[in-house]
Amino acid sequence: MGICDLKHNQRFAIELTVLNFIEISKTMNALYLTIPLAILIALVALSTFLWSLKSGRY
Repeated sequence: MGICDLKHNQRFAIELTVLNFIEISKTMNALYLTIPLAILIALVALSTFLWSLKSGRY
């Protein structure tokens, strides 16, 4: 295993890390978009539920 192989492997590892980082940040962006939406839906559901409790439907 020569120095050239080592450098090639190091470059390969760096490229893999960068690709993983890009994939993770894509997933994170999706999460950052989904989480507020989920919170909004939960808040709407909760307020609807509380409102129906207050008006005595249940």
